[in-house]
Amino acid sequence: MNKRLLVKRTFGCVCAAAILGVAPLSHPTIVEAREELKMPNGLEQSIADVEAKIDALTYLSKNSKDEFKHSMYEIPSNREHKPVSPKQALQNAKKADAQAERLAKMTIPKKEELKALEGPLYGGYFRTWQDKTSDPTETNKVNSFGELPKEVDLAFVFHDYTKDYSLFWEELATKQVPKLNKQGTRVIRTIPWRFLSGADHSDISADKEKFPNTEAGNKALAKAIVDEYVYKYNLDGLDIDIERDSVPKVNDKEDPEALARTVEVFKEIGKLIGANGADKSRLLIMDTTYTAEENPLIKETAQYLNLLLVQVYGFSGENGNYLHHKNILDETSSMEGRWQGYSKYIRPEQYMVGFSFYEEKDFNNRWKDINEEDPSDPHIGEKIQGTRAERYAKWQPKTGGLKGGLFSYAIDRDGVAQPKQKTEHPELDKIVKSEYKVSKALKKLMMTDDQYQPIDQSDFPDKALRESIIKQVGTRRGDLERFKGTLRLDNPEIKDLTGLNKLKRVAKLELINLPKITKIDKDDLPQNLKPLTDNQKSNLEIKGTYDDSKLYKDIPAFDLVISGLSGLESLDISGHQRDTLSGIDASTLPSLKAINISDNHFDLAQGTENRHILDTILATLAKNGASTASFDKQKPKGLYPESYSTAPLHLQVGQGKINVIDDLIFGTRTNQNTLINTENDFEAYKEQTIQGKPFIAPDYLYDNFKVSYKEYSASIVDSTLAETTDKTIDTAKAETYQVTVSNKDGKTVHSVKVIVGDEKPMMVNLAQDAKIIGTDNMTQSAKVFDGQKDQFLLSWNKDSSVIFELKTPGTAKHWRFFDDGKNDSVTLSVFKGDASNFETEKDKAENWVEITKDSRKNDDKVFSSPLEVDNAKYLKVTIKKEAKYIYFNELQILGYPGVVAKKTADDLRPTEADKSDDKSDKNDTEAK
Repeated sequence: MNKRLLVKRTFGCVCAAAILGVAPLSHPTIVEAREELKMPNGLEQSIADVEAKIDALTYLSKNSKDEFKHSMYEIPSNREHKPVSPKQALQNAKKADAQAERLAKMTIPKKEELKALEGPLYGGYFRTWQDKTSDPTETNKVNSFGELPKEVDLAFVFHDYTKDYSLFWEELATKQVPKLNKQGTRVIRTIPWRFLSGADHSDISADKEKFPNTEAGNKALAKAIVDEYVYKYNLDGLDIDIERDSVPKVNDKEDPEALARTVEVFKEIGKLIGANGADKSRLLIMDTTYTAEENPLIKETAQYLNLLLVQVYGFSGENGNYLHHKNILDETSSMEGRWQGYSKYIRPEQYMVGFSFYEEKDFNNRWKDINEEDPSDPHIGEKIQGTRAERYAKWQPKTGGLKGGLFSYAIDRDGVAQPKQKTEHPELDKIVKSEYKVSKALKKLMMTDDQYQPIDQSDFPDKALRESIIKQVGTRRGDLERFKGTLRLDNPEIKDLTGLNKLKRVAKLELINLPKITKIDKDDLPQNLKPLTDNQKSNLEIKGTYDDSKLYKDIPAFDLVISGLSGLESLDISGHQRDTLSGIDASTLPSLKAINISDNHFDLAQGTENRHILDTILATLAKNGASTASFDKQKPKGLYPESYSTAPLHLQVGQGKINVIDDLIFGTRTNQNTLINTENDFEAYKEQTIQGKPFIAPDYLYDNFKVSYKEYSASIVDSTLAETTDKTIDTAKAETYQVTVSNKDGKTVHSVKVIVGDEKPMMVNLAQDAKIIGTDNMTQSAKVFDGQKDQFLLSWNKDSSVIFELKTPGTAKHWRFFDDGKNDSVTLSVFKGDASNFETEKDKAENWVEITKDSRKNDDKVFSSPLEVDNAKYLKVTIKKEAKYIYFNELQILGYPGVVAKKTADDLRPTEADKSDDKSDKNDTEAK
């Protein structure tokens, strides 16, 4: 016999281990292996006979048969379990088989057609073991699944403990489902993720012969799952719980193959029921604790879902998970962060968030989503004021649209307050009759929210426009201000744009082929015709270091496309900080008689795209005998140039200190790439006119236009690779520098060579990534040559040597090292022995010749000094310190590699011909 019992469910989660037909021998749930069973003495033959008779029963499932057979055994690890006699076990099994026969032969009532679901929705997970018909021997059960009120749109059958032969299933199919359907409530079955896997504790999918992990096997398994959990009891859909506690495991270890299979089976289920299934009357739902980034199924299965339910119980659900290593809250797991992640895959009306009621005798997960007990108010548990559940009911995504609704776990505990302490609470742990006051109040709160009112004629008087908005944006008024996509209006029957100003986050507005539109006015367009700052406050109680009310505050202006409006006579987009006309197809607006684009940020200089479009519009106005055109008071925004000259900059010796930011990086451009370097350039720009009128605002100042380079930084590296960041070059002597300029965000924006006097060749670090030959710590010693200047512990000893081989031997002209400034001496030696026998010769002290030693007289952390070594291949650095613990950063051997090493530095200076070429480059070089 294979003993297989129910795995303990995880409190507070929607579904941790609801295995159909597998019930515990007693509460609390136990997990036992077959070898833990002990046969009572003297009953061997009796038990064997009874087991055979139980196996011969017709209707009981294998799991249930095993349960009755195991009931005759002792379980040493479970003292609460008392074995029954073989006779009693057989009687119990026969009674259960009779009930199973009754279930198999029951008549299911005809399904009534249900109205389409309309949000805001409210769902509740009812725990089957708390239904009064689940187990007749438990007389303290007072609630019934069928008594859930009409305010519950989605009633989830959250199964655990209830046996597969329990008459609860008859009650559910023949009475409760019809009753709930009649009031508009849909009944959904919840199963754990692993039921799709064929892994451990995976119910019917564990039958690998019947359901192999093949395409055909997965199709068959998907059909069996839908038949068993949906059609068998005439339910309205399937909910699959995706969370860590139900991840597929094999031998108690997460199994990648089993997990991958769940994706395929999920998709096959989605072809049978759900949004894209053959039977669209049955819902397919996913509930999860994961963020979108963590969810391994959402990307491939989202298209099949009707709804996604996200468990956001407790403080971390509202605020985000706490990241201990960073001492902050994780934004991606906050309420808004979770939605933003999932918004890539589903629509907002599919998205529901959930809280938990207090589960009796649950000492671990006390989420505090409902009110805590108050001795002065015995009815506090029935109220929603000030609760997290209330805040969730009010919460809406900041972008996309209105949420689909709210759900609760353990709805059968509706009305019971949360204990203050994590201890037993006999009064609050009692099973009591629920009146579902909290659920009713939360549903009412959502229903009375004006944001859920349907879009109607008062919002958009033009019928054709209204239909386009409802189709693309949503059906509710609250969807309007949250829509952030592209709105394309191309129905030729649209003749009035009134109402578009109710939108405020549109990314792009396309007005295409609308011949009946004669006027476009700025007041009729979405609010973010100009950039906005969102002042919408959060309904949540955000604590700690993260506040989601700060998210998405900056709302950029939308892109505007106007094309094919043959009847358009007037266009006014003045005073809205617009900076481009690129979306306006001026050649398709033949009826224009008036335009006002004044008081914006347009650069209308000759030769720009903006100017070309404006000239086309002005020609149309002239053709139509009109002269109403306003384009003045422009204040183009100044931007940083996108690139700078890369030609080397030549400086003479003796010019003092040069600031590389001032001399190499300057100028401001418009978004039309008009470059302005100086205030004089700007004044000349302001004097430009169109039809004799200036287009730049007369009060617009150069200081308001130019960009600042104050926060730019520069890395200046000389020919010996010595680096400085003080932004200046000293021209006192001939030197060559490589200058790298970064913006305030640390991004490199420019790199150029600066030559003072005669050019010097740039050295390279010959020791970069050197091969370690001998040392007392190979791993740490490799860091000496990794190019990083981070400090590390090189050795625990008082002295340490590292023998290394240069990857590219050459002429070494300089050496430099970085440390903590506390080492007593750093010595560099070169190998002068027989290189062909290096392995044996390297350990002889006489083969190493000291070539240089640091001469620091203080605690400088950088030492640099000239060096003269030709074609060295093997070197040794020795570091000594009186105290233990040697810290080091980096060693550099600087010089010229390969062929270059055969020349001297003087030989590498530019020839007269080189200088002539450089002079030509210099003459051709522009500042920008």
